[in-house]
Amino acid sequence: MKQLMISLLLLLSCFSVQAQEKSGSREVTKVKKLYTLFGETYDSFTRMPLSAKVFLMLKDSTIVDTLSAEVYNKDSFFKFPVEKIRRDYILKATYPGYFDTFINYTFEPKGRKYENALPKILMKRDNQNYEAQLDEVVVKATKIQVVHRGDTIVYDATAFALPEGSMLDALIKQLPGVELKEGGEIFVNGKKVDFLTLNGKKLFNGNNQVMLENLPYYTVKDIKVFNKKRTLAEQISKGEGRDYVMDLSLKRDYIQNALATVEAGGGTQDRWLARTFGLLMGEKHDAMLYANANNLNEDGAPRKNGDWLPSRFSQGVKTNREVGLSVRSGNKEKTIDNDFQTTVKWNEEKIESESQGEVFAKDGNILKQGFTKEKNKYFSWRLEDEFQHFTDKFALYTSSYVSYDHAKTLSSAGTSTYRDQLINESLNQGLVKADYLYAGTRLYLEKRFSWGDAIIFTSRINVSHNKPNDTYSLNKMNYAVEGAKDVRNLYSDQHKHSYDYSFGVGYNLSLSYGWSINIPVSFIQQYENRHHSNYRLDRLDEGDLMS
Repeated sequence: MKQLMISLLLLLSCFSVQAQEKSGSREVTKVKKLYTLFGETYDSFTRMPLSAKVFLMLKDSTIVDTLSAEVYNKDSFFKFPVEKIRRDYILKATYPGYFDTFINYTFEPKGRKYENALPKILMKRDNQNYEAQLDEVVVKATKIQVVHRGDTIVYDATAFALPEGSMLDALIKQLPGVELKEGGEIFVNGKKVDFLTLNGKKLFNGNNQVMLENLPYYTVKDIKVFNKKRTLAEQISKGEGRDYVMDLSLKRDYIQNALATVEAGGGTQDRWLARTFGLLMGEKHDAMLYANANNLNEDGAPRKNGDWLPSRFSQGVKTNREVGLSVRSGNKEKTIDNDFQTTVKWNEEKIESESQGEVFAKDGNILKQGFTKEKNKYFSWRLEDEFQHFTDKFALYTSSYVSYDHAKTLSSAGTSTYRDQLINESLNQGLVKADYLYAGTRLYLEKRFSWGDAIIFTSRINVSHNKPNDTYSLNKMNYAVEGAKDVRNLYSDQHKHSYDYSFGVGYNLSLSYGWSINIPVSFIQQYENRHHSNYRLDRLDEGDLMS
């Protein structure tokens, strides 16, 4: 089956409204919110975010507004509403242990633009004064497990006592109001967490199990749960909105450091497990590597209470092997970010069973016996890469993925029925082979103009291939009493191939504060070819071929 679809889209009334969020606590006189100046505060050497107090002053040092920068993971953020007129400002930032920092800034509104990025405020540490202040620190013996900061729930991970050797999943289970379900799903007060992140970074495409089963609990400083506004890169792939996020903040000792764990064990009936985990956290680069192998009928790690609970694979023996690597890198200015992830899995499952039964009847008892054998092999490989480069003048986002799966199943089953002699018997043998390949790439490029408008170019290419997708089936029936036999040798071929691609260009017209009109033009083509044939191989000699 072939499909070709070409569409031309011209949208003249696509607009978005951006809601204004609260940015820190402040006590100021009312200002017309006609324009927004937003900025960031960081340590000048480590580029760690600082929740500094920022003053917006006029040239004569008159204070216009004051607020505290908000810190989320490795980013800092603050914003001032100002009147849309040209004016010279002075920015002053203060933070304990740092020198006061001043920046002169001339605000020049242009065109229909409604917001401007301020220069990053980089603060230098005042080591001498900071050391003198340490004498005033008061240490308390008690710890509060959970606090609410606005809409954010903050758990102090150090306030929970856990057995030595516990991993993150044991800590999550102790958090008040938190429920950890099978498969790594997390619920907070009944609401499902969309992503589990580490220092604000989503690893292994949101696969919570990796961190839950491999990250030692003692490395975590605190856990925050909040609604996170999607970044521009996330909006490109998922649309506007918010995600419910649980973010883990590592202790300072592990932020620019490395850790590794190794675990191995063996048991009766040739059961075994082995796994390792490594984490490297740096200023500009993060890396995580894990490997897991076991024949305990578990996709992930064993349970901590000694019960393996192989609920999904209650029969046979399943051997799982998995290796994953995640590397994230960026620059010191936080304008470039690249996220690379890859995983490899190969599993093998063996199931054997035998049955015997007797039916008591007036004319004589009937004996039944049967057997089944099944062997499954599965291999998968995933690779994903996301790159983004955002500045005041342009935005670039690219993503690519490759996915390959191979599955093979061998099966056989037989039954027989007896009384004084054989009544009937059957034998079924099967073979299934299938390969799946998916690949794609996406590009988003935005050129921003000084007056607030932007021109946007987008492209997308996806390819899928499924061949072979073959099923072989040999069925034999022997009716001993009637002296008849039935043999059917079946073969089914179901392969398919498809692709789609699109290119688009648009102009984003900025209007008054928070409003814009997007005018896009795009070209889309889709193609799909499906093949489905069924054969009776036992009739090929007769020339009777059906497809």
